Amino acid sequence: MRLLTTCVLFFASVLVGFTQVTTTARMDGVVTDQQGAVVPGAAVVVVQNATSQSLRTVSDDKGYWALPSLSTGSYKVTVTKEGFKAVTNTNVVIDAGV
Repeated sequence: MRLLTTCVLFFASVLVGFTQVTTTARMDGVVTDQQGAVVPGAAVVVVQNATSQSLRTVSDDKGYWALPSLSTGSYKVTVTKEGFKAVTNTNVVIDAGV
């Protein structure tokens, strides 16, 4: 089985208003195989460790996936695709800059 890897790129932004603070951040990445080729149609499951809330998405034709509004915290990210070995990162931490 080929190994699936994901480059998880984190973009966190803080929008500061007069009394407004952002408490969410974006998680996104590109799913690639061992040779660096993109993997479209990979299932990405993100589970918040503290609450067990689960969010799901699928990589597009360029291997890109995104979850735009996650609460600050620690997450488990699992990427699967038929014909590939599943990959899990159990401690992905995002911080919205609060």
